[in-house]
Order: sequence, then C-alpha cells, then structure tokens
Amino acid sequence: MVYMKVHSETEGRLHLKRTPGIRSWSILIGFFAIGFGLWTYTVDSLPWKLLYISFCFMIGVTSIDDWEDCIIDKKKNEVRISKSGLIRKIISIVAPPNFLVTNIEEVKYADVEEDVTKLGKGCYVVLRMESGMALPLTDTCTLGADSSEHRDIADKINTFLNLDRKEPNNIGYMEELSTSSSDSENEDSKNK
Repeated sequence: MVYMKVHSETEGRLHLKRTPGIRSWSILIGFFAIGFGLWTYTVDSLPWKLLYISFCFMIGVTSIDDWEDCIIDKKKNEVRISKSGLIRKIISIVAPPNFLVTNIEEVKYADVEEDVTKLGKGCYVVLRMESGMALPLTDTCTLGADSSEHRDIADKINTFLNLDRKEPNNIGYMEELSTSSSDSENEDSKNK
C-alpha cells in the first residue's frame, strides 16, 4: 500500500491524501469474480444466486482500505484529519463526514513511529502534540514498507509548519530533578 501523498500544497494549506491501493481493488474484484462464478455455475434458484453474489460483493467492499485525508490549514489555524470507507462514501449524502480537528499551535513536530504487529513491522506518521499525545495521520500503518516515504511526509509537515524536530531531553530533566532535590536538602540543613 502506498502511504500518504501530497494532494495539493499552497503557502497556507497542505493537503495529504491516502487512497486504497491496487491490493484493495484486486480483493474487491476477486470476491466479485467468486460471486459471479457461483451465479453462473450453480444450479441453485435465483434467490440463492442473488445471495451468493451480494454476499461476495459486500465482503469485497468491506475489505477495501479507507480514504484518509490530512489538511493542515494555516489560515484557519487547524489540522483536520478525516477517514472514510467505500460504504461511507456511498451513504455520504445521508451521513455527515467524520473528522478530527486540532489546533496547529498544539503541534510540536511530525515524526515517524514504527509498530510491530503479527503481520510484521509497519510505519506511520504521527504529530507530536504539546500535551505529549501522539496523533497518527492514518489509522493503519503501512506494513513491510520502507520508512523513507514516511520520513519524507514528516519532513514535509515540519517544513510547512516551520517546526524543529526535538527529542525529549530526559538527561536535562534528570539533572533538574537532582539539582532541585539537592537545593531542598540544603534548605532543610539550613533550617536545622
């Protein structure tokens, strides 16, 4: 599966998009072919044939990956992340779209995280927030992929938002802790 690509970029807006890959569409066509084969080569009645083809089609439709968008808008001062599947796109006239909105000022930097699952190692891009939360741009990681494509997207976001990627400085934090505890010990000894 291909990770997110830059759909459009202007000075004040960056739109990243992820669409289903060839594997997803192949699965849909494969299940539809199985349903069509059952329709053609079985001697069952018409209701059973309709059940076969509709069941195979629904399995294929639910197997398709989602369309995922991330829109970073400097004018609105927001990051909008949305996700929709094929069924959601079909009924989008009735159901409102789902999306998550956060403030750009909350974003510290964009980074790549790796996740190990039963199927292998996968990568995805996350936005590191001031609160310490990591907000992934996509719900699913890309399995078996080279992380260079993910790093390019993270670098693109950092460049667009003029952010520096800074690792948390645990050593400095520990030094602060030790100096504050030694200061409190010194105050205690002066009080005695």
